[in-house]
Amino acid sequence: MKTKLLILISITFLFTTSLQAQTSEFWGMTSRGGAHNAGCIFKTDTSGQNQSVVYSWFKYDGNTPTYTRLCEAANGKLYGMTQSGGIMNYGVLFEFDPATNAYTVKVLFDKTNNGRVPYSSLIEAADGKLYGMTRFGGTNDHGVIFSYETGSGVFTKLFEFDGTNGSRPSGSLVQAANGKMYGLTDEGGISNLGVLFEFDPATTTFTKKLDFDGANNGEHPLGSMIEAGNGKLYGTANRGGSNNEGVLFSYDPATDIYTKIRDFEAASGKNPRGLMQASNGKIYGMTKYGGAVDHGVLFEFDPATGTYVKKLDLDSNIGGQPSGSFIELPGGKLYGLTKIGGAFGGGTLVVYDTESGVLTNIMDFEDTAKGKNPLGSLTEATNGKLYGMTNRGGTAHNGTLFEFETGTNSFVKILDFNEPVNGSEPYGSLLQANNGKLYGVTETGGTALYGVLFAFDPFTSTYTKLLDFNWENGGTSTGNLIQADNGKLYGMASEGGANDYGVLFSYDLSTSTYTVILDFDGDNNGAYPYGSLLQANDGMLYGLVYEGGLNGVGVLYTYDPATDTYTKKLDFSEEDGRFPYGELIQAENGKLYGLTSSGGAHSSGVLFEFDPATDTYVRKVDFNQDDDDGRLPQGSLVEAQNGKLYGVTYRGGINSDGTLFEFDPATGIYTKKVDFESTATGADPYGSLLEGADGRLYGTTVAGGIYGNGALFAYDPVSNTITKTLDFDISNGNKPFGNLIRVSLVIDKVNEPPFAQDIRVYPVPSSGAVSLDLGTDYRNMQINVRTADGRLVNSYGTPTDEHITLNIEGSAGIYFIEIISPEEKAVYKVVKQ
Repeated sequence: MKTKLLILISITFLFTTSLQAQTSEFWGMTSRGGAHNAGCIFKTDTSGQNQSVVYSWFKYDGNTPTYTRLCEAANGKLYGMTQSGGIMNYGVLFEFDPATNAYTVKVLFDKTNNGRVPYSSLIEAADGKLYGMTRFGGTNDHGVIFSYETGSGVFTKLFEFDGTNGSRPSGSLVQAANGKMYGLTDEGGISNLGVLFEFDPATTTFTKKLDFDGANNGEHPLGSMIEAGNGKLYGTANRGGSNNEGVLFSYDPATDIYTKIRDFEAASGKNPRGLMQASNGKIYGMTKYGGAVDHGVLFEFDPATGTYVKKLDLDSNIGGQPSGSFIELPGGKLYGLTKIGGAFGGGTLVVYDTESGVLTNIMDFEDTAKGKNPLGSLTEATNGKLYGMTNRGGTAHNGTLFEFETGTNSFVKILDFNEPVNGSEPYGSLLQANNGKLYGVTETGGTALYGVLFAFDPFTSTYTKLLDFNWENGGTSTGNLIQADNGKLYGMASEGGANDYGVLFSYDLSTSTYTVILDFDGDNNGAYPYGSLLQANDGMLYGLVYEGGLNGVGVLYTYDPATDTYTKKLDFSEEDGRFPYGELIQAENGKLYGLTSSGGAHSSGVLFEFDPATDTYVRKVDFNQDDDDGRLPQGSLVEAQNGKLYGVTYRGGINSDGTLFEFDPATGIYTKKVDFESTATGADPYGSLLEGADGRLYGTTVAGGIYGNGALFAYDPVSNTITKTLDFDISNGNKPFGNLIRVSLVIDKVNEPPFAQDIRVYPVPSSGAVSLDLGTDYRNMQINVRTADGRLVNSYGTPTDEHITLNIEGSAGIYFIEIISPEEKAVYKVVKQ
């Protein structure tokens, strides 16, 4: 007889392989890590090993440069630091080439090894190396002194502050004529009010020269010292002195004599910052506060006569609260930056004429367009242009790097720190559509910073941004896309839309049209959908919404693409489960199964069943942390070949690192199978599992592993063993929240097994039923149909005839027909239209 299993599919190509040859790969995404710490797309073989990163989202890594200026090295490139950003968010040391506008992160600060949070600038010393300090980090977390070689890229931690010898340096080093370096710390020393120190780069010898004590010599110096023409060092302390408003001082390296020159007070300026000596021999500086309107003052000090003069009061028009120092250009004009004021309130770029005593605001910083709140100083490069950075503003609100030409007063924003124009931080999973390309969404990035919808071609490694979420059309999507049987992609944005509660959307691949189908409204149809959709056998899309609905704790709904109709099916409750994160699956019995992250008998979440035929909801399992069953399931379930459902909990279990569990829909029996253990298996599994061709279940954890950044694991239901196959180390990804999927490879033919010579698949292409001629050996074969991500759709036992016609139950997309003999298998890729 001829078995009739009818479906309309068309064959695109086929390939065959032995059991050892690879026919597909596992692909996934991480929310952090990769080349630029903005997340990455990776792939492994089908055993979860041999991982490689195929795409890293890009951003100008580094955030909020603070109390700093750029340093032009002998190679003509500019070097700078940011106080945050980088993989550990402890700041970066970067290189910028004005000739090419190339920006490269050279050092990622990591706390113990090389320090963290630099609040200072780099200097190029006589030995050609760059020297700098970090405010925190090192073994004692009090900051470090380091060197960096631009040619070799070698970073060397030279000295660690320990509190007694100083703590939290906030200024920069200065190399005096004697070859030694001098600097200040904000805290530490005998009185914990800061120190003045000497560092010899030739011998790496550190010597504390002075403890600041408050009223007598000042306290908490936040700026840098300068070496004047008379060989003395001049600096300021932010507080202390007789008025506790700061002091101006000198230090003579030759005699080791410290001299307090002036006690600042409110009227003539208080809380001084940076100094510079102009060509007229006088020292100029600014205070952050004080003066007529408490926006600071510009002052002049003559070291020859010891005369201090307040030259003018800063205000909101000129700009105020400066944190840096001036630089002098030819003609005796001084250029500097203010933190606030100007036309937009974000600070100004000013020029001071030492001859006329006139200070002029020549540019207003303007938040997104230019950046705002510059906290440092300008640098003149050899090309004659000025370069600087802002602490805030720009498209990513983390500061900007800019160029200013004094001849024309023209401003150019070169880059936005931490700007991920093509998206960043994907929290969901990939989808392989029926055109073979991968599609997904990111939570952040894009032009509006609310994420993007993208395509990635796995065969050409081409990334394409298809859409910028802009809040009006949705934002911060954390789920996955699906392809429905009409060929369109469907998904949910977690926030944004008309009511700020998220949206249901579609994307038409044939026309590149994005459509907001539904704006979630909170009380009625739900709020904040974090998961993904399922197209069930009835053609409806089923989805879960995290909050909202009648009880405010989530809803289950359907959407009919044919009629454009939304129907709320269920309001979740505390008793029946609340706050569902993931998506539903349809089991072989036709019922839908899902998880809630909270609620139920023990407020630890539930596993539930929903019958779309009767709209009946049944709570099947109450997670119970008191029994170490696990709690807070965030992902979804998967149905394995054995007919059982498997999933993970984010927390709970014996080690509080999460669990892996099994549920049998036939018997209703729940069994905890694995307790995750941080280093050995990874910790905090968040997503869902993928069944591999070997019968093992593959998944990822958000934390744990050797490096604490997550792991990839395989679970064998037969032997009940779990094996960690990969540790994420940041460079290869960090914090994978989504699922793995199986991606097909374009291979014409690989090692054709002998038994496949008699197999025919026809017609090709087909607009009707697809028939398989299996040959005379059909009694020794088994046939499976899988989705592109490896999920088993149908499994047929031993065929009763050598001619069969297959039926694939599911939405449009890519499927694989596996024809397995006792020792080999042939795999045919098909596309359901």
